[in-house]
Formats: sequence, structure tokens, C-alpha cells
Amino acid sequence: MPVEILMPALSPTMEEGTLSKWLKKEGDKVTSGDVIAEIETDKATMEVEAVDEGVIGKILIDARSDQGAKDVYGGIYPTSVLYATQDYIDANPEVIQKVTNATVRALHWMKAHSAEEIVEKLPDDFVSGDKATYIKAVEAAKAIFSEDGKFEPKDLETPLAVLKSFNEAVAKATIDLNTTYTNKFVEAAASKPAN
Repeated sequence: MPVEILMPALSPTMEEGTLSKWLKKEGDKVTSGDVIAEIETDKATMEVEAVDEGVIGKILIDARSDQGAKDVYGGIYPTSVLYATQDYIDANPEVIQKVTNATVRALHWMKAHSAEEIVEKLPDDFVSGDKATYIKAVEAAKAIFSEDGKFEPKDLETPLAVLKSFNEAVAKATIDLNTTYTNKFVEAAASKPAN
């Protein structure tokens, strides 16, 4: 008889988490205590362990692709973004530009290289689980990385709708999404030749 594995609350204050990586795939055998997935919250990345022995049947939710995000959230859900307060951006535009330049270069590099090559460049302590499984997870996740680093205004509507669905303060607020992001640093990075 199938057993549903639900995302656990990792702390009393956890309101949401993102399943960032499946470490097992459909058909894999698991025993109690095997790490089967990783969940990211705003504070940490945690491992999810199997509570029983069995075989991974059907993965019902996997938002590591544009189609998966549409299936889960109803639209594209930008996840890998650079956050800073407006005060910090105004006081440190050179720092923001340097970080953005590096991010855009990394996105271009990742697009042109295999999952194996990407994982080879990572520090050993960054790779969780066994390397082969991690490479498979990176391959599955490559589709969600932006090709150019730019936000599409329509893609910001999905995270707002998700937040409104469980956060009463956000649901009551009037938020002009056009004031919540900028592409100007990405556009400046794109105009610089790659090293």
C-alpha cells in the first residue's frame, strides 16, 4: 500500500519550504533513515529521511522545470535570485554590479556545460549525498536556471499569488511588483564582454 511522504515542518516557525532536490528517483529502494530529498527554507537546507522501507513509487510534485513550476504553483516561480534592500543597493551599486556580473557569467557558463562539469567545479562539502545522484539532481534542475538572469514581469505574479494564499498581511497589501525588482544590473552585465 502506498505511503504519502509529505513535506515536514522543520521548525515551529516554518511557513514554507522548497523541495530543492530529490536524492532518490522513482523505482529506487529505500530503507528507514535513508535521505530521500532536501528541503530549503529561508534559514536552512534540511534532509528528508524515509520513515519506512520500500520503493519510491511516483514523485507527484517536482517543480524543477518551468512546466513543473506551472503544475505546482500555476506559473513560473523565480527561485534563484539576488536579494538586497534598496538602501544597500543605493549605497553599494559597485558591489551589486560585481555580484550580478559574476552571476550572469555563471549562468552562461552553466548553460554551456554538462551537469558533471558543473558538479566538478563545486567544493566537495557543497555536494550532498553521493556524487552520481547529485549530478542527476543538477541535470534535472538545469532547466530552471535563467539563460540571461533577467526577470520577466509576468513571472513575479506567481510568487505573489502563492504568498497571498497563506500570508494574510501579504494578501491584504497592495504591492506594485514593478517596484520590487530591477534588471538594470543584469543588462549592464550583459553589455560587458566575458573574460
